[in-house]
Amino acid sequence: MNQKHILQAFKTLFVLQKSGKAKLSKKEILQNNEFDNLCRYLKKHIRKIDVNDALEALKTLSFLGVPGDSTIVQTILQMLRHYINDLSVNQIIFLEYVLTKMQSTPLRDALCIALPIVFEAQMLFRLDKDNIKEIISCLYYISKKNVSDKCKIQIITSLIKCLESNYELSGEQAKSILWSICFMKEDEIFEPVIKATVPFLIRNLQCLSYNEIETTLQLLLQKYSPTFPFYYSAKLFDQVGEYLIDKDLGFQNGIYCLHKYLKMGHCYDPLMNYVSSKCENNPDLILNGNPKAVFILCTAIASTDYRPPQWETLKKQIYRTECFENCLQTDVHLLKLCSTLCILNIFKEDVFEQCLKEDYIQSIIKRSNVSDIKHFLTILQTILIFKPEYAHLLPPKHFIEEFVNKYEPVSDFPLEAPLQKALGGGTYVASNMKTKLGHHIDHVIILRKGGYPVAFTKQETFLENLEVLPENQIVLISTLRPWHYSINCRRINGITSHMIKTLQAKGYTVIPVCLEEWESLADFEKIPYLMQAIKIKVEEFNKCLNVLY
Repeated sequence: MNQKHILQAFKTLFVLQKSGKAKLSKKEILQNNEFDNLCRYLKKHIRKIDVNDALEALKTLSFLGVPGDSTIVQTILQMLRHYINDLSVNQIIFLEYVLTKMQSTPLRDALCIALPIVFEAQMLFRLDKDNIKEIISCLYYISKKNVSDKCKIQIITSLIKCLESNYELSGEQAKSILWSICFMKEDEIFEPVIKATVPFLIRNLQCLSYNEIETTLQLLLQKYSPTFPFYYSAKLFDQVGEYLIDKDLGFQNGIYCLHKYLKMGHCYDPLMNYVSSKCENNPDLILNGNPKAVFILCTAIASTDYRPPQWETLKKQIYRTECFENCLQTDVHLLKLCSTLCILNIFKEDVFEQCLKEDYIQSIIKRSNVSDIKHFLTILQTILIFKPEYAHLLPPKHFIEEFVNKYEPVSDFPLEAPLQKALGGGTYVASNMKTKLGHHIDHVIILRKGGYPVAFTKQETFLENLEVLPENQIVLISTLRPWHYSINCRRINGITSHMIKTLQAKGYTVIPVCLEEWESLADFEKIPYLMQAIKIKVEEFNKCLNVLY
């Protein structure tokens, strides 16, 4: 038997075991005398085989479970150690993969330390910059290693050049690139790669399992931040929702997907309709459902300020469900749940009672979390403006005052100077005011009959303390920033929309101004834009007065 026969025998063993067609189990093979003889022949001819064959033999031995400290494995590792500086980039990657499957030994561990160093050295002159498969393998390799920036940049640059040369990526390749990038620390150098790769992933979604797609979405979601916005693709999020609907993957997968959309602030109405239709067809999903799933559904509907066609049916089911009665705080954030139900105009006394207990409110105050404060203020505003019959459930007044005083959402007012200029000076615009229910008001102006501004005679903190004639109109200017909208469309989110509704219910005229839209205007258009918005609201106010009087 020569080395060619030996290597063919090892390859056959691997293929048969991998495919499940072998007559003997791995354990039986290791106890077989013929396998012992095969290993002895391999050791005898080890100097005559090349590196690729040695790697193939090592792969088979590892797969069969031959111990890492056995003579044959150690012999192959010694041979590979001797040729370590001659290994190609792909051979280094493959060898390290095999080593990770083996038990720890001094030689195996030494190779694991040396291989990344050799890899970086080989990258300079052995990387095939036109071989995108090799580049993708290298990208995956460095995603698990602490390599130099120079090495990382070389791989990324080579990948970008390949992508710019109209190379078609498969779904598997696109997925691998995105996963590798997400395994590494966020960096601006990844932006062109992500933007070039995502379209290939979208085109090949049908070639991937939903589990792979969902994992990709989750990895990108975890990396997204305002500093690194390129990890998010609105089109990818939409296409994943469409994939889920087309495959009819069911309520639970729909909820998981909605949860990811929630974290990103992404809205996709067809998915909301799909999940809602499942609940309409199977009321138990809400009536006796998992509290976390029902919570996610409620929050998704509230946060996007969208009501699916099945909303009236869902609303009744949510009102009747008892799934929240004994749920754990780890499953459902009670304060957020209550705030969400307020936005949805669903008033469940059992939920109010749970989240407005004095000890629970005290724990919220101690945490001083801005989101918690906003949720409490939403509940407070809803109860006192729309549902005063629940006012007895609210905590003592000093708790309410503490929440109101803690909430300071913004510190800059880009519309202040333009408004002052438009209305005739600083005395006609009051900025950074509050209501005693915790609303934050960017700017306040008072208009008398004819739409003329009235000067403020003294500075007040609270809107309620302003002395205003009954016939005058209080106009509130609310500066809406990106976080007041869904990330993929200019739809005001639920909590902002609810805030505007509560102010309007108290008799104030509210003018929401999209800051992004306003800043995109030419300088000479900005003041007329504001004045036109005010004029429209004044005319609406005057029409209401005419109806009343």
